[in-house]
Amino acid sequence: MKLAIAEFTNYASEWYHYLKSERRRKEEDPIETWEELKEAMRKRFVPKHYERDLKTKLQSLRQGTKSVAEYYREMETLIGRARIQEDEEDTMSRNESMQSRGKFVATQKVETESSNTKKVKASKEVGEKTSSIQCWKCKGFGHMSKDCINKRVMVVRNGVIDSEDECEENDAQLEEEYETPVDDEYIEEGDILLGRPWQYDREVTYDGLLNKYTFTLDGKKFTLLSLSPYEEFNDMFPHEDAPTGLPPLRRIEHQIDFIPGATLPNMAAYRTNPTETKEIQRQVEELMDKGYIRESMSPCSVPVILVPKKDGTWRMCVNCRAINKITVKYRHPIPRLDDMLDELHGANLFSKIDLKSGYHQIRMHVGDEWKAAFKTKFGLYEWLVMPFGLTNAPSTFMRLMNHVLKEYIGKFVVVYFDDILVYSKGLNDHILHVKTILLKLREEKLYANFKKCSFCLEQIHFLGFIVGKDGVKVDEEKVKAIREWPTPTNASEVRSFHGLASFYRRFIKDFSSIASPLTELVKKHVKFEWKEKQENAFNELKEKLIKAPCLALPNFDKSFEIECDASGIGIGAVLMQEKQPIMFFSEKLNGAQLNYSTYDKELHALVRALKVWQHYLWPKEFVIHTDHESLKHLKGQTKLNKRHAKWVEFIETFPYVIHYKKGKDNMVADALSRRYALFSSLSAKVLGFKHMIELYKVEKSEFYDVYAQCLEGKNVQDYIVFDGMLFRKGKLCIPKCSIRELLVKEAHGGGLVGHFGEFKTYSMLCEHFYWLKMRKDVNKVCKQCFKCKEAKSRHNHMAFTHH
Repeated sequence: MKLAIAEFTNYASEWYHYLKSERRRKEEDPIETWEELKEAMRKRFVPKHYERDLKTKLQSLRQGTKSVAEYYREMETLIGRARIQEDEEDTMSRNESMQSRGKFVATQKVETESSNTKKVKASKEVGEKTSSIQCWKCKGFGHMSKDCINKRVMVVRNGVIDSEDECEENDAQLEEEYETPVDDEYIEEGDILLGRPWQYDREVTYDGLLNKYTFTLDGKKFTLLSLSPYEEFNDMFPHEDAPTGLPPLRRIEHQIDFIPGATLPNMAAYRTNPTETKEIQRQVEELMDKGYIRESMSPCSVPVILVPKKDGTWRMCVNCRAINKITVKYRHPIPRLDDMLDELHGANLFSKIDLKSGYHQIRMHVGDEWKAAFKTKFGLYEWLVMPFGLTNAPSTFMRLMNHVLKEYIGKFVVVYFDDILVYSKGLNDHILHVKTILLKLREEKLYANFKKCSFCLEQIHFLGFIVGKDGVKVDEEKVKAIREWPTPTNASEVRSFHGLASFYRRFIKDFSSIASPLTELVKKHVKFEWKEKQENAFNELKEKLIKAPCLALPNFDKSFEIECDASGIGIGAVLMQEKQPIMFFSEKLNGAQLNYSTYDKELHALVRALKVWQHYLWPKEFVIHTDHESLKHLKGQTKLNKRHAKWVEFIETFPYVIHYKKGKDNMVADALSRRYALFSSLSAKVLGFKHMIELYKVEKSEFYDVYAQCLEGKNVQDYIVFDGMLFRKGKLCIPKCSIRELLVKEAHGGGLVGHFGEFKTYSMLCEHFYWLKMRKDVNKVCKQCFKCKEAKSRHNHMAFTHH
């Protein structure tokens, strides 16, 4: 015993000294014999499932191609390690039982001693008869001529090699000479026949289409069906919470590297009430039984905390923040959701495989277990598998999944952590693909959660989206949560709603502009005030999410199209193929961008859209649709300022074609930016702007009849009511009031180098507004403008004026 203790080093030496002090403190007798030390070491270092695994391995041990000596040596080793006490006769009986199962039948029930004896006898007869078979071609033993490897005859005559195939008739060996008749006297219910063509003895009928055997025995008809896919891969879906025992050693394990010189955390356990204490202890014992953790003497420790689940149970979480602060970060790439969805075009069938307790199926790197130790009221423990909460755990998990499935990713599989999505065009291919993945997972001993798996569906829930052959939709459960979302009462609730809505921003036209009033509330040092514009933005976002369209999946064999547009406070774009939207983009303008000219805003919208979607657009030529006439001459411009030159240089890296379309035809992109911008601008600048709704209802108003018909739900050509406002062909109708003159003056005096002329002013107003005799009102305001008259009188000798 002293010799063994002298060999202890590092942790083993510390453990032994700790064990001696503990036994002394508890007034127990010291360890004096080798048997006592061996028992203590086994209790500390050997997992509880170790002996169970050895017994299982012993029960499934077969001789196979091993020699008798090798077979007995392995059996005795397993018996010794499993600490099985039995005499020589019991060992021989165990050997005969296992041999009979291996050579003749696999028994699925407890059998009597006489039945076993009969089966062993029959097995020996078959073995002896088979070993005497001789091949008439090569004169070798143990095989027949049809299995002989010497099927080609080579003859050398006078230095010339003649080679010829023997005929099948000559290759055929008479099976009657080597037949081994074995009656089914010893075959009982529950036995599985191995290695014997018994179907020829009992006139068995085989149905190749349904893959089933039918035969008659003792007047009864029996049908043998093939295993169902679930039964075939039943071992891949354990019924327990997770597979028991440590996962196998793989090339990828979780490694923790501390920053050199960092101080190790040693935090006290959190205080808990008696109920929480019992729950923590129960979960710790459960992890110990599974072999996931062990007792520790680590100098580094963090506390645990209980977090409630949706079903009312508790999840024990380790507070790893202190460990993460001193850990060297590894940046393995995490796949982008957009990139994964792009790979699904053309797929008609989908299956999802969800791994069971995925993190716990990865081993901790040997020697790093003490770095992830945690503390409870009852002791200190360290993880043998990768726990949740460690900073590099996601990177390690993605490394493993990419390594295991690398030959299939991008072909018919996408992987996002423990979610594996298999996609195919046809049913036969899909079944083959799913089996391929399950076989690969079985090979790597990675297990799945059957309750969370879905197979052979036309549309499937994947990472918050509904993915199908028609495209991508929003998740109905998320839409239900948005529909029932109460009005926020503080900035935190606004931030939560905005975060959920932002996840689906690719489905929402002009998301940034619509959400602008909400984003203002979550800024620092901004007082929370929920007003009408915030309520309107909140309700509009909910409405657009509820009615979100189905977005098509991109087809990289076809050309893409882009529509861009800009407004006063935002820019927008839509990516399309064959007029089907693939993705929407919008962005709010800030700071100096708000002062850009209309041309600059349009060009900025195009540049931002190209930057966001450049991975779609670079491979092939695409079309840019715009309603800004200046952009169609983009390639012919020679004089550019620094900003324009920088933008044009970037745009020219793309193979594009510009297609000009009038604003009224560019309805999709216009809707992304203008309507909300118009409301926001007028509400801020025009006092009593909302009062226009009442003016529509005045009987003498020129819009009275049209407005009344629209409110009654009648279809009036070119007119529509939106948020109480009347629009004609997308232009806001202005009833007769002082707002008309205010709008004309605003348009007339909006130039940076002077006042616009009558035609330019009229053109600007026509772009956004409509009322009868607008041209007459513009002419009147321009003629009465004092600054224009003053400029003309001062420069009347020149041919150029601002008008």
